[in-house]
Amino acid sequence: MAYLPDPASRDWSTLGGNVATNAGGMCCVKYGVTSHHVRALKVVLSSGEVIEVGKATKKFVTTLDLMHLFIGSEGTLGIVTEITVNIVPRPKSPATLIATFPNISQAAAASTELLKYRPSMLEIIDQTTLKAVEEWHPLGFEVAGSILLMQLDENFEVGDAAIATCQLHGMIDGMFSTDPGDAADLIRVRKLAYPALERLGATLLDDVALPVTKIAEFVGLVEQLAVKHQLTIGIFGHAGDGNMHPTIVHDHGDTDGEKRAKSAFSEIVRIAQALGGSASGEHGIGSIKRELAADELSNSVIDIQRGIKKLLDPAGILNPGKKLP
Repeated sequence: MAYLPDPASRDWSTLGGNVATNAGGMCCVKYGVTSHHVRALKVVLSSGEVIEVGKATKKFVTTLDLMHLFIGSEGTLGIVTEITVNIVPRPKSPATLIATFPNISQAAAASTELLKYRPSMLEIIDQTTLKAVEEWHPLGFEVAGSILLMQLDENFEVGDAAIATCQLHGMIDGMFSTDPGDAADLIRVRKLAYPALERLGATLLDDVALPVTKIAEFVGLVEQLAVKHQLTIGIFGHAGDGNMHPTIVHDHGDTDGEKRAKSAFSEIVRIAQALGGSASGEHGIGSIKRELAADELSNSVIDIQRGIKKLLDPAGILNPGKKLP
């Protein structure tokens, strides 16, 4: 049996933290984010009262959907002390496809077509990130401008068709393996993406959500932004659902670089919003994105959020540094 959400930070993240931000992960393209797998919560309110929302049963519509009000609220509405999650039969060991492309536009175009094979994972990596990985752990991707990684836990017979789909979009090289032993080796480049960028300097890891058809345009605009601000910005993320993770790098101790990184951070979010996306797909808003998130909300929605906050936390004692937009 298994709990299906698969956060990339599984080695150190907690279930409570995943509930607080409604976190996703590399398998959410097929299985959804945290909220799809939580049945019930026990929550301590600001008054000290303990309530239970949701139900262990698979279906429950007796009340308003209060449980999902707390999921993703980042501790601003109540303190979650107990989580009932959905456990299902463990999927088969995955088959894995890896494909290299001359540029991210071709990789992104291929990724939208690969969705028809119902992947359990579909990841994309840009050239900046690939160069950082190659400098640290050479894996043979020197000529690649982008990489797609796909895993399937069903329909293994579509391997040849999936490779053909990638070839139609200019694939340089590709491999499809149903051997579970190959999976870890083939997706290693994705596991190394963030640490490879982190070793280049101080990092500011962003998170935005985009329509999947806008990934290539987004990356192109961020590449221009990197030149403008004289920064290294690597991009990797979940091509299957458009959740990208731009990672801004500047020298340690460089105060001017840090200022440029924060400025670029804000511009990245605004680029995503202008493309029909959102300030966050799974990392949450915290404090740094508060005003940026407000830019995509109507005054009515903001008023409703603040009204809910006032009702549940009238004294403002819950996570006081993390105000709602």
